[in-house]
Amino acid sequence: MSRRRLANIVISCDAIIVIMFIVNILWINKAIVWEQHDVDNKFVHMTDFTVRVKNLPLKPAFDNLDELKAMLEMHIMEVIKKEPNVYQIRSD
Repeated sequence: MSRRRLANIVISCDAIIVIMFIVNILWINKAIVWEQHDVDNKFVHMTDFTVRVKNLPLKPAFDNLDELKAMLEMHIMEVIKKEPNVYQIRSD
């Protein structure tokens, strides 16, 4: 076997390995997207239970922080009461 033929075989094998590597990387990236989609649809996330409160007043607007906490708690309880019964705690 000549050196030129051996070099062509080595180059061909290297090209095949590089192509397989690229295909494998693309497949892994696609699998990650599929897995993320499944996780988003099947599992409960922290954001499913969060409440976003906007336009909070500045601290100096209240005499103390406890007053602000109490008003926020009352407001959040009112918002929860207006939501459908899905959020009520089941007793069974």
